Amino acid sequence: TEAVPVYISNWAFKVVQPSATLTTFKGATPTIATAGIMNSATTIQAQDSCGSPVATGGDGAKFSVTMLRTSDSISVPVTVVDPSDGTYVLQFTATLVGIYTVTVRYDNEPINSGNPSFDVEVVPNPNPYPPKCSLTTFPSGYVVGETSSAAFILRDLYGNTITSNLVTTGTSDPV
Repeated sequence: TEAVPVYISNWAFKVVQPSATLTTFKGATPTIATAGIMNSATTIQAQDSCGSPVATGGDGAKFSVTMLRTSDSISVPVTVVDPSDGTYVLQFTATLVGIYTVTVRYDNEPINSGNPSFDVEVVPNPNPYPPKCSLTTFPSGYVVGETSSAAFILRDLYGNTITSNLVTTGTSDPV
């Protein structure tokens, strides 16, 4: 069988490239994450230079993502997962509490119309980890017949102080 050439006349097409500026965050970006829990709530939708959603993947390596704690620039690694459908999912697991700024670039250019960053507050894991918890008495010990106070400090596995959802109790009855 011999190949037959096919000729097409008056045919035009436009080559479009993925665009960093038009690539956007899909849906809301997370504002709170829990220490030690993997977060994969951020999705990026690649857009081409005409503003249309890209429907295929393969560009995950072109994304660079930084996640830095604002108080001291501690860095958290972020993985870009490519589901091969034109979206890219950011995954991270922060262990230290604080406010972090996540910045996303595509091909070294900021995404999202030049607004490539969002803040995430990492809060303590609500599960106390007993080896990291401590008990402090005031004054430095108990005296029989006298009132004394104590503070029990709850911390998670990463040493973050748990400050929410606490139950406080007090008694003036001698033990």
